[in-house]
Amino acid sequence: MSFPAGARLSVARAPWTTDENPYQLAVYAALAAHGIDLVGTADLSEEWPTDPAPDVLHIQWRLDRLARRAPQGEDPATWVCDRLDQVRRTGTTLAWTVHEPGALLDPADPYRSSVERHLLTHADVALVHDEPTARLVTALARPLRTRELPVATTPLGDYRPFVESTPLDAEALDDARDRLGVGAHQRLVLAQGALRADKDLPLLVAAFDRLGRDDVVLAVAGRIADATSSATLRSLGRRNVRILPRHLPSADVAAHYAVADLAVLARRVDWTPSSLLFAVAHDTPVVAPDLPTNRAAIGDRGATWATPGDPLALAAALRRALDDPTAAAATLRAAQRHVADRSWGRSARIAARALSAAVADRRATAPDPEPATTGP
Repeated sequence: MSFPAGARLSVARAPWTTDENPYQLAVYAALAAHGIDLVGTADLSEEWPTDPAPDVLHIQWRLDRLARRAPQGEDPATWVCDRLDQVRRTGTTLAWTVHEPGALLDPADPYRSSVERHLLTHADVALVHDEPTARLVTALARPLRTRELPVATTPLGDYRPFVESTPLDAEALDDARDRLGVGAHQRLVLAQGALRADKDLPLLVAAFDRLGRDDVVLAVAGRIADATSSATLRSLGRRNVRILPRHLPSADVAAHYAVADLAVLARRVDWTPSSLLFAVAHDTPVVAPDLPTNRAAIGDRGATWATPGDPLALAAALRRALDDPTAAAATLRAAQRHVADRSWGRSARIAARALSAAVADRRATAPDPEPATTGP
């Protein structure tokens, strides 16, 4: 059974998120052209479902935020899983985009692993951005389900249409260097974006220490989002590390990339690699851990690769890229060629078909939904 031709699907996303994020802009702007209407951002609550309920509840990243409205005294994971069950009982299709494959079912985080196991078991469709993640999700879900979880691979597209395009004059570039504390004869390595535990700031700082170059500045620019990053930043006494721990306007971000010699990402496990694509969209060569998701995003020759989790290897990769800017520029061109073959429109077509198929299957096999309620 397929979804009726010409019909549009209503999709609410959860947990709370913002349209300022380039990924959100790219994904939902492209989906609108393929019969998908974003009807808002949903908070799980005791009052679910909304009236009318959306066709699809789309679970995105930050699974911790799903429990924002859990009553005090209740186990957050149990409450979230119960809410997700209630969503499905109303007839709404449950879709999940998997953003953090390297942390799936991590026993060190009981809340997240419980919610992820529930989604692997009960989601009607999973969306992923690369084949390595598709294989992992399929393998993890198979023993938990009586029917195989449908998994659709929607490759990340080119971020160039979503980055600041205003031409930068010499004054703007000088201001960026001053803001980052980069001297006239120094090189700049940039780590950009919100600092979360997965970006492993302690590893990055350790690698920069081992690089040991007075002519190189490491700039870390972005909001601090986890305690480990905060503790690392408080301990810094290094004259060549610059910290801008706040959300930055797009024009500043563009200027930072424009004056950077390299962008660097220190990460131990597979994750959605938007940070790499964002750097490539800003014409900045990348030094990154050699992970399957990263290679899928920017190609085998798209970065100067380092062994994941190894500060010595990351320092060596930084040194190679700094000492051979011609080779680093070649990796950037290779990454841009790889990304140019990807389009958000094509990914949206794949996602729209997967969501439509999941809704049709849900309606064909699910019992009649419970009546909507507007309050407790």
